[in-house]
Amino acid sequence: MKTLITILALLFWVTCSKAQTPSIGGIEIPEFPYQSYLDSLNTENESLTIKGDNGFSFISDKIAFLMPDEIGNRNTRIDSLIDFYNAVIIYNTSSYDIGAIARYISDTDSSQVLLWADAFRQINFSMVKDPGIRNALKGVCEITAENLKQGIIVRNSNEVIRKCNKLMNGYYEQISCFGQLDPDAGFNPEEIIDDYADIHKAVINDDLNIKDDLLYKTLQEKDFVRKCVYAREFAYANYRNPDYKLLVAVLDPILKSGEYSPLLTELWLMWRTALQIYILGGRSNDSCIYNLFYNDMRNLIALTYLRHFAQNPDDSIVLHLFTELAYAPNIVRNSPCLFGNNANLDDMQLYYELWGE
Repeated sequence: MKTLITILALLFWVTCSKAQTPSIGGIEIPEFPYQSYLDSLNTENESLTIKGDNGFSFISDKIAFLMPDEIGNRNTRIDSLIDFYNAVIIYNTSSYDIGAIARYISDTDSSQVLLWADAFRQINFSMVKDPGIRNALKGVCEITAENLKQGIIVRNSNEVIRKCNKLMNGYYEQISCFGQLDPDAGFNPEEIIDDYADIHKAVINDDLNIKDDLLYKTLQEKDFVRKCVYAREFAYANYRNPDYKLLVAVLDPILKSGEYSPLLTELWLMWRTALQIYILGGRSNDSCIYNLFYNDMRNLIALTYLRHFAQNPDDSIVLHLFTELAYAPNIVRNSPCLFGNNANLDDMQLYYELWGE
């Protein structure tokens, strides 16, 4: 009798568990993948952080670089792109740290400032093979470290930093394969989905049924490029009727899939913005900012682009996308945004069509 009761109880539990799994049109809706981290914030275990970063730490000495061996069909052009990417990542990440130091140095004791200075000298510059760029980046970090030891904040007007900025802004022009860039290359979603114009119009006009329809289309679509088009439209529809955990749950597996789409950079920015502003951090200059974590996903997409380019060396669009992804700045505290960190600017630029409605 006890065995029968146990079996019935298990069957009831399984039935209830299945009934509680959210779905749409019979397709299971993915769960928010970082809930366990959020739950850890409500405990006394402060070590449970994403990427070992509490959202305020110095990060330049912890950069995860692209490695040449991660690309199967390597050639000199691929190696140049990896070198370019790693240099820009150092530039972006050290810029974040320099801005954070400028904001917090007056409230920080001298021993911590010395640790910051030492950390600038621990950056792995060997991942940048171009000697001119490598030396320019090292120069910025060296002068920053020296000034920190004297309690001085390095400004963008500094001659070493200005020289480095100029080199970095023109760096891609030095890489031969960027000469293949077609200035008119672009991605037209109407070539992928016949009724795209109608779908986008419904999104802009805030059709009440379009969000669920796009969620279903995104989840059930097997063709990856079409899936990404639907996912972007779902992100637009979600902006008016937000569920940011759901948006991240939809975008996360797409970005991690390793499949290629011309929309990956934009979807990554939508993913990062949702996490930063609405879930993990906030809009403020003093919010937690998890650039190490965001850049892990950036690296996955960069590898997807490089593998696609290795197989499709005449694809000009992917070079545009790779450059755009690399140059996308980290979320910084000393941003051009009048109020708050620059995730606010990303938010406005991504959804500008909806702001005027």
